[in-house]
Amino acid sequence: MLFVHVDDLIISAHEKEMVRIFAMLRAKLLIVEQDMMCKEGDVNTMLGRTITRHEGNRFSISGDARLIDTSIRELKLSTCKSVSTPGTVESLEPGTPLSAEDHAAFRTHVGRLLYVSADRLDIAFCVKNLARRVAAPTSLDLVMLKRVLRYLRPRRTLPYIIQATMADLTDLKLFADSDWAGCKRTRKSTSGAVLMAGNSILTTFSRTQSTIALSSCEAELGALVSGTNEILFFARLAKDVLGESVDVRLTLYSDSKAALDNLVKQGVGRMKHISIRALYLQEITRRKIINIAKVPGVDNVSDLLTKSVTHAVHAKLMERLPVDMSSWTLTDNCEE
Repeated sequence: MLFVHVDDLIISAHEKEMVRIFAMLRAKLLIVEQDMMCKEGDVNTMLGRTITRHEGNRFSISGDARLIDTSIRELKLSTCKSVSTPGTVESLEPGTPLSAEDHAAFRTHVGRLLYVSADRLDIAFCVKNLARRVAAPTSLDLVMLKRVLRYLRPRRTLPYIIQATMADLTDLKLFADSDWAGCKRTRKSTSGAVLMAGNSILTTFSRTQSTIALSSCEAELGALVSGTNEILFFARLAKDVLGESVDVRLTLYSDSKAALDNLVKQGVGRMKHISIRALYLQEITRRKIINIAKVPGVDNVSDLLTKSVTHAVHAKLMERLPVDMSSWTLTDNCEE
C-alpha cells in the first residue's frame, strides 16, 4: 500500500518489498528516506504529526503543537487562565468589525487551527465556526478564537490511539449526529460524525449543512447521508487492503429515533421536502449495504462535533474515545 500526499509518501509492505520499492524510487528520484519500520518507543514525524510506536501493534498519532504555541505567543495568552471547553453558546450581538491588521491576524490564527483540528475532534466544531467568519470577523469572533486557544494551552496534544487489526477493518462503525438549526445567524444545522475501526478512530468531521433543515429528522438524515458517504469510502479502502472477497460490515449509529424509523419504511410519506436524502438511505439499508443501530444520546461521541457542550458532557464523551489525555496539564483554576 502506497499513500501519496503531494510529495510525501507512506509505504506499507513487508521489509523485503520495501527494499525493492526504495531501490526503484532511488533510480528515478531524489528522495529523503525516513525509516518507519520503527520499534517500540520509536518516534517519527509525518506532515507535522508525531507517530509513536508502543507495545505490540499499538501506535499513537498526534498533531503539531508548535502551531498552537505560536498563536498563543502572538496573542499573548501564555499566562491566561485556561477554560474547560473550547466553545460557548453563540451570541447574536453584532460585535465590532476588526481592523485590517487584526483581520489579517485572525485569518492566520484560524488557518493554523484548521490544520490542528484535523487531528483534534474536541475543537473541530468551534474551529469550523471560526472558519465561517473569516470573511468579516468581529471582536466577538476574536474572543471565541482566544477561548479555543485558552482551552488548548494546557491541552497542546491529543494523541489518537491506533490499535486496529485486519479483523477490525471488516467491522466499521460510524456515530453520526446533528444539531438542528444550531446556527443562530443562519439557522443551518451541523452534521458531525466519528468513524471507527474496532476501538480506533479513522476519521471525524464537523460540517455545516448546505441547506436549512425544516425538521430535526431532516437534519439527522443529512448527517446520516454525510456519514454514509464517508463510511462507504473507507469500506472501499478496506476492500483494497483485505481483498474483494472479504465482507466488510458497516453500521451507522444515531440517537434519532425519527431518522432511524424513516430508514426502515418504504417511501417518504408526507416528508416530500426530504425525499432525496430519505430514499437514498432507504435504498442503502434495504440492500443491506449498511446496518443501522440506535445509540443513547448521552453516549453519542459525535455530539462533540455538532455543538458546544457543557464541561460535564465534554469530559464524559472524551473519556469514551481512544485518545491519550495524560499529557494535559490541567489546573483547578480552570474557568467554565
